[in-house]
Amino acid sequence: MFTRLLKHEIKATGRIMPFVYLAMVVMLAGNMLVQRMELAWLSGLLLVLLILLSVAVVLLTYVLVITRYYRHLYGKEGYLTQCLPVRPGQLYASKLLVATGWLLLSFLLSTMVMLFIISRSAADSGLSLGGMAAELLRQTGLSAGQAVALVSAVFIWMLLEMVYALAQIYFSISLGCMSRFHNLGIAAPIIFYLVLNFLLQMALLAAMLFVPLGLTYRDGGLHLIGRGMISMILHPEQYPFVFGLGSLLFVLLALAGLIWGTRRMLARHTSLR
Repeated sequence: MFTRLLKHEIKATGRIMPFVYLAMVVMLAGNMLVQRMELAWLSGLLLVLLILLSVAVVLLTYVLVITRYYRHLYGKEGYLTQCLPVRPGQLYASKLLVATGWLLLSFLLSTMVMLFIISRSAADSGLSLGGMAAELLRQTGLSAGQAVALVSAVFIWMLLEMVYALAQIYFSISLGCMSRFHNLGIAAPIIFYLVLNFLLQMALLAAMLFVPLGLTYRDGGLHLIGRGMISMILHPEQYPFVFGLGSLLFVLLALAGLIWGTRRMLARHTSLR
């Protein structure tokens, strides 16, 4: 049954996004064609439109998955959804997984656009994208293996941040749609999200600063140390750069709490508008 939920969710959310992605690909191909034709003014115009579209794609994806969650669980569709012979946790998991997939695809396409723009700028300066990467490695002192590991870590962190952001939004919607908050209307989820996001950001900053676990760069490599980012303030000469890994631990714990809380509200406190 969970597989059917995933297929239905992909089908329901896939009515818009593929056409947006197609528009981005067509515009990217058109820009490359116009560039070969040496039409500088048209190429510049298409490049600006491509940048705007790459940003709009990510925003549109967020709007799509958020409205889908709200309407399907707490809007008119909720009367049918809540009658399905599935556990609330399965409904939640299907929406979270599919939403993460669409967001990841949107971010990857936007990254492709950014790489295209960078490569174009590099070509105008007589450089190649590979040459710029090699120069960056030379300046930072990182090896190719370390660079790959760093890029992989950034990708995993980005994916985790996507799920974390969605979990906050879904939790706020579920909390704001409880019967006791109906008098606030649509403002309730927005207010709860703003308050929740602020509190979590403050807690995240504290974990990053004070949890004694960090990542530093010295002697041409990355090293784990038993210090947080507060060391950059207290001992700037000894620790000029420290990334506090306490933020990662906090995000994992907060994510687990948000998912548990949302599933609990779906199971016991569902209230349709």
